[in-house]
Amino acid sequence: ILILACIVILGYLYWMIKKNGLIPVVVKMIVAAEDQFEKGANQEKINYVIDSLLEFLPKILRCFITRENVKSFVQKVFNGVKEALDYKG
Repeated sequence: ILILACIVILGYLYWMIKKNGLIPVVVKMIVAAEDQFEKGANQEKINYVIDSLLEFLPKILRCFITRENVKSFVQKVFNGVKEALDYKG
């Protein structure tokens, strides 16, 4: 019963994150990092966003998500935003 309850809880959390979307949250975190750190402090910025996103996620999910997974996701979001801003048509 405990295992089934954990599966249901994880499924619900996954659905909520998927429904609400993490991309807008990460974009806001990237903007906050750009405001908070000096130009060129890229490592500090990425670490800030990764740490912020890990804190944003429910504790139960942090057990299953590695820092490297979060870094990869954040990098993909950043690349997408940068590509959109750099588009010249």
